[in-house]
Amino acid sequence: MVYGLQISTLTRMIGKLFRNIITSVSYLREIIQKHKQATHKSANAIQKQQTPPEISSLLNTVKAISSDYRTSQQSQESYHKKTLWVSVAGVLVVAAYTTVALWQGCSTRNLVTIANKTFEAANRPYVGVSKIDVAPVEIRPTVAPNTNQPQTTEPNMLFFHVEIKNFGPVPGNNFLVRWRILLSGINQPFDKIPELPSTIFPTQPVSLFGHAGRRDYPAIMSGEKTLAVEVTIEYEGPSGHYKECSKHQYDPRFNAFLDLGPMCSN
Repeated sequence: MVYGLQISTLTRMIGKLFRNIITSVSYLREIIQKHKQATHKSANAIQKQQTPPEISSLLNTVKAISSDYRTSQQSQESYHKKTLWVSVAGVLVVAAYTTVALWQGCSTRNLVTIANKTFEAANRPYVGVSKIDVAPVEIRPTVAPNTNQPQTTEPNMLFFHVEIKNFGPVPGNNFLVRWRILLSGINQPFDKIPELPSTIFPTQPVSLFGHAGRRDYPAIMSGEKTLAVEVTIEYEGPSGHYKECSKHQYDPRFNAFLDLGPMCSN
C-alpha cells in the first residue's frame, strides 16, 4: 500500500513536472515567437530606413549625372572662354587684314591714278608760244629827187613775230588761236587771217605777225606807252580739251618781249 502510494505520488510529481516542462516549452516558444516578431519588425524598420538597391542605384546614377553635368558645365565654360578669345583674336586679325587691304587698295588706286596721269601727261599735245622775235626797222618816207629834205636813218617802226609750236608727241586737234595787240592796255585793230580750227602736228610752228607804227614807236621806246600781246590757244588731245593763255610785254631796254604768264584780260 505504501508502495502504491509512492507510485501515485511519483506519478503526480512526474505529471506536474511534465506539465511544468510543457508550460516552459510553451513559454519558450512564445518568447522565441515574440523574438522573431521583434526581429522581423526591426528588420523591416531597418529596411525601411535603409535605401533600397534600386533607389540607391538610381541615386548613384543621379549623382554621376550631376557630377558629369558639373564637369560638362566647367568644360563648356572653359570652351566658351577659349572660343570668345579665339573670336576676339579672329576679329582683330580680320580688322587688321581689312585695314591693310584698304590701305593697299588706296595705295593701288593712287598708283593707278598716278600712272594714268603720267601716261596722259606723256601722251598729249603741248601747244604754246615758242618765241617772239622783234625787229625794229627803218621806213623812209618817199621824197622827190633833188630836194634838200633830210633823210632819217633811225628805226621808226617795230615789227614782231610770234611763233607757236606743238611741243607734245601727238597732234592737237581743233587747234584755234586768238591774239590781241595792246597799246597801254587798249586793244589795237589790225588785219588778221580768219580764225578757223585746224590740226597742229608735233614740232609744227605757227606764225603770227604784228607791228607798232611810226606814230607810237617813239613813245614805246621811251617807255611812255607799253606794248603787249595776249595769245589764247585752244586745242584737243586724247585726254580732253585744253586752253592756254599767255601775256607778253615788250621791254625796250632788252628789245624783247617778256612773258608775264597767264594774265590775259579775257
